[in-house]
Amino acid sequence: DRGHPAVHRCADDPVGRARAEADAYGLGNATFEVLDVARLPAQPAVDAVFAFDGIHDQVDPAGVLARIFDALAPGGMFVMVDIKATATWRTTSTTRSPRCCAPSARCTA
Repeated sequence: DRGHPAVHRCADDPVGRARAEADAYGLGNATFEVLDVARLPAQPAVDAVFAFDGIHDQVDPAGVLARIFDALAPGGMFVMVDIKATATWRTTSTTRSPRCCAPSARCTA
């Protein structure tokens, strides 16, 4: 068990569910894709990228953040929610703090 909480999936096909919900609301301008963010192409540019608890797991987090920055359209938005962690639980539990990056700034890991 190693002290990790159980993982619960919100949907068997979250992208399919998001596409169906967008269709139900008539949102023809919303698309949902599954791809390797480490290979995120710069074109076509995207208006928004959302990352939830995943950047820290990347082999090259700074490289992934640069790819995201390069893929954003002018005025695009990057929304990231992640943890501030260290190699030990005790250190992690005492150093949590939010970090924010403005859309116009190049973020670094």
